[in-house]
Amino acid sequence: MANPDSTTTSIPVSVTWTAQATQCVPPAVIEALRGANFRIDLPSTIVNPGTFVLTSSNFSDNIFKIDSEGAGYVPGVLKYTLTEQVVTFTAGTAVGEVVQVAFSAPGVSDLDNAIVDVSWTIEPTGSPINIGPKRILNGQVIFDLTRVDTGITSPDVLPVIVVRGSGKLLTFPSPSPA
Repeated sequence: MANPDSTTTSIPVSVTWTAQATQCVPPAVIEALRGANFRIDLPSTIVNPGTFVLTSSNFSDNIFKIDSEGAGYVPGVLKYTLTEQVVTFTAGTAVGEVVQVAFSAPGVSDLDNAIVDVSWTIEPTGSPINIGPKRILNGQVIFDLTRVDTGITSPDVLPVIVVRGSGKLLTFPSPSPA
């Protein structure tokens, strides 16, 4: 829709670009873009004539938020540091026996909108340890680790294995279902 008063009633928009060689875009087009007066006219909800109203849904976890000054924003990704956890498989830890590793992640209740990046160090290197799938429970990201039977070591003489894990967890904002 044409706005005859676009220099004063719309929102100015800055357009920047990297000028390519003149064989790609004619110089007249580049000059026209440099001198253009770009503006946008956003649709509004009119309560009183001339009043723009910005609204957001009232879902507590709505992606779109309104700050104290009435401006809209979308919260960014939250990063949680998963501090190092150390577990030891003693000579008495049987093959298949579960040893849990729990990383504190307060406020995280759902791993569907999260990326969990844990680095594991197993000593001695190459020791047969299975790291099971992650799950969330009571604000903790939990992994089940088990010793794997390789058939090489006698079950009566199992080596001590130390497992260290640390990393980060990234959560993304998600909207409430309608």
